[in-house]
Amino acid sequence: MQQKIEELKDSVHEFIDQADDLFLVLIARDTDMPLVLKIIEGVDLEQPADIVLRFAEPSAPTGPAYVDTVMKSLDAQIREVNVLREEKALMPWSALPAACHDSRWPESQRVHLAMRHVREFFPKTEDHRIVWCFLPAPMQDPRGYASVMGSLLPRKGIEPWMHSQRIIARDDADTPFLVPYLGKHRVEGVLAYRVDFSTAAILDSLVAQAKNPETPEVQRMQTLLQLAAADQAHQRHPDAIKKYAVCYDYYQKQGQPVEQAICLGGVGDSLCAGGHHTEGKERYQQSLALASPAGAKGMPVVMLVAAKTGDVCLLLGQAGEAEGYFDLASQIAGKFLNLEFKADCMEKVGLAREASGNHNSAAEVWRNAVALCRDGDYFLRMRTIAERLVALLSQRGSGEELRQAQGQLAHAEQMCRERYA
Repeated sequence: MQQKIEELKDSVHEFIDQADDLFLVLIARDTDMPLVLKIIEGVDLEQPADIVLRFAEPSAPTGPAYVDTVMKSLDAQIREVNVLREEKALMPWSALPAACHDSRWPESQRVHLAMRHVREFFPKTEDHRIVWCFLPAPMQDPRGYASVMGSLLPRKGIEPWMHSQRIIARDDADTPFLVPYLGKHRVEGVLAYRVDFSTAAILDSLVAQAKNPETPEVQRMQTLLQLAAADQAHQRHPDAIKKYAVCYDYYQKQGQPVEQAICLGGVGDSLCAGGHHTEGKERYQQSLALASPAGAKGMPVVMLVAAKTGDVCLLLGQAGEAEGYFDLASQIAGKFLNLEFKADCMEKVGLAREASGNHNSAAEVWRNAVALCRDGDYFLRMRTIAERLVALLSQRGSGEELRQAQGQLAHAEQMCRERYA
C-alpha cells in the first residue's frame, strides 16, 4: 500500500515539476478519493514554492453549476490564506473578479480568468506553479464536470493562459468518460494515471511487502504500520496494538518522533474503540507531546490527534479540555486550508462550550462555522451546525437571532436537497 501511495505522490510531484504537459487525469473510483485527496494535501506541503488548490466538491449536472461551486470554494481558500498573510503583515490576496461568479460567461472563460488572477499573486520572474485539482468526490453527475474539463484541454498545444498552470482532473474508473475522449481525439499534453486503493489491492500489496525478505527494514515498518491500521479497521484491536508497539520501538530507535506519535495515536484509537477511554486519552496526549515539537512535519498528526483527544474528553465529561483540543485542531486545519475539517472541529468547539454552560460563546462559534460552511459549499455540515444553533437560540437567543439561524438552516436544507437528493 505504501508503495502505491508513494508512486502516486511521486507521479504528482513529477507532473508539477515538468513543463511539457498541462493535464493529469487520475482514473479513480469514489472510494479511492479520500486517500487521493490526502496524498494531494501531502504534496501541497512538500511543494512550498507552489500553490495547490483543491476542489473536492461533487460534480454538478451543468458546467456553470460546477464552476459556481469551484469559484465559491476558491473564494474561501483565498480568505483563509489572507488570514495567514495578515498574521505575517503581508499584503492580502485580492478577491476574484466578479465575472468569475457570473454564470452568463462561458465556463472556460471564468476558469481562465480565475487562473490568470491567481497567477498575478506571484512575481513572473519567480518559478511558481499553480496546481488546480478538480477532483470531485463523489462523481454524482459527470456531464457538467466533463464540459468544464473539456474546455480546459490543450487541444491547440500550450497557450499563454496555461503559463505556470497545472491541472489535475479525474475520470471515473467504473464508467470512464475523459480518457476515451482523449484517446479518440488524440489530445496531446495530457497524462493519465490509474489509481487503485481498493481494500483488496491494499491488503494484497501490504502482505506481499511484509513477506518479501528483500524489503528494506524501513519499508517493512511502514508496511506493518499499514497492517496495524487494517487490523484496527476490522476491529482486531489486540493485533493492531501489538503491531503499533513494534513500529513504535523501531521509530524510537531511529529517532523519528512523528512516526512514534502516529503509532501512539493508533494505539489510542484501538483503546478507545475497546472502551478504554482514559487509557486512550493518555496515548493521544503522549502522541501530541511527540508530534508538537516537530514543526510542520508534525502538524498533520497534531491536527488529527487533537480532534480525537477532544472527542474522548467530551465522552469523559471533560468539556473544558475538549474545547482546547478542538480549537487547536481547528486552527491547524485553517492553516492547511482544510475547510471541511476546520468546520467539523468548530462544531465540536461549540458542543464543548455548550456542555460547559458557555452558551453565548457556543452560539458565536457556530455562527462563524455556518458562515465558513456557506462560503465553502459545505452544506451537510452547515445543516447540522445550523440545527444546533436553532435549538440553542430557541431557548436563549433573541427573536432576530433565532429567525436568522432558522433562515440559515432552511438554506442549508435546500442546498442539501439539491446536491445530495
